[in-house]
Amino acid sequence: IFCMPLDKLSENTTSKMIYTCARDLEMRLDNVTIEYLDVNTYPDTASKYKLTSTESIYTTDVIIESETGHKKYSQEAFFMLSSGDSSVIGFNGELKFASAMMQLAGMYHPMAVFTSGHGETYPEGLGMLFESAGFDIKIVNLTEEELPENAKVIVINAPQFDFIGYNEDGITNEISVLDDFLENHGSLM
Repeated sequence: IFCMPLDKLSENTTSKMIYTCARDLEMRLDNVTIEYLDVNTYPDTASKYKLTSTESIYTTDVIIESETGHKKYSQEAFFMLSSGDSSVIGFNGELKFASAMMQLAGMYHPMAVFTSGHGETYPEGLGMLFESAGFDIKIVNLTEEELPENAKVIVINAPQFDFIGYNEDGITNEISVLDDFLENHGSLM
């Protein structure tokens, strides 16, 4: 689902490149169809694709939907960016579409968990890298939430405060949660 009308897609070379890739998939695969949603004219229709009430749906977003759910991507997610100046160095639309379709079909559904509650930051580039490899992303505060069953890797990015270890106050022992995860062949980054 492109979040702008077809005539607007061809006006922009970036969106046109993504559209061309989607159209090629539609022509080759019987179960792929392209739809258009004018989010400016019909914002209420687009609201069902928001993960949170504060999230926005932009005209440049691309939504991949199946009977089991959906994934929403910005245009930048379909391109490889230089780590130095964030300039575009390649198109990876086929990978992005294939990864999303495999996830939505339930064929490959691992999760990368980013911790929160210790002043961590969420590095969007790393999140995009995990997503392009087929991972779902979830941000979890280990004192308030359990790890998802399909978590394969936990990312702790630049924490400013210590994780909670042994305590007698009934607060979740985060160190034990991480320990158990690693003992069950999870990965920590």
